[in-house]
Amino acid sequence: MRILTTLIAFIAALAVSAATYTVDEIPNVHVADSSDYVSDPDHILTPAATAEINSLMRRIRRTTSAEAVVVIVDNIDPDDIDMFATELFGEWELGKSDTDNGLLVLVAKDLRRAAIRPGYGLEGVLPDIVCAGILKNRMFPEFRRGDYSAGLVSASEA
Repeated sequence: MRILTTLIAFIAALAVSAATYTVDEIPNVHVADSSDYVSDPDHILTPAATAEINSLMRRIRRTTSAEAVVVIVDNIDPDDIDMFATELFGEWELGKSDTDNGLLVLVAKDLRRAAIRPGYGLEGVLPDIVCAGILKNRMFPEFRRGDYSAGLVSASEA
């Protein structure tokens, strides 16, 4: 009986630790509180990193009017990060409608994938080559060390 109880607890822990989200299930914290820009329902980031990223995103919003949001989750469904990022960007209607100046940074930790999706109004500042450089040079090196907080803070600073 004790072995069965332990096995059930282990399986339950696995189910809780590896949540998989659809576009509709990602919590949009910015809608609930317009001063929050980080959606981290699986609590992957440290509280200090979340506070720092929120502060950086607030400053970007204040100085440029661009609306940047960071989402980090364990897993997504479907597992195509680019398609998921595009759908989430559209679902959340990021940025101002007249300038299309939204920005989404999406990380699916268990898939080991990330995407930076700027609106058309930001593509002059953040073309694909710049976004790829931020991922390659700022985010992924920290992720390889297992430090998702440092990776997302560094990418947000860039």
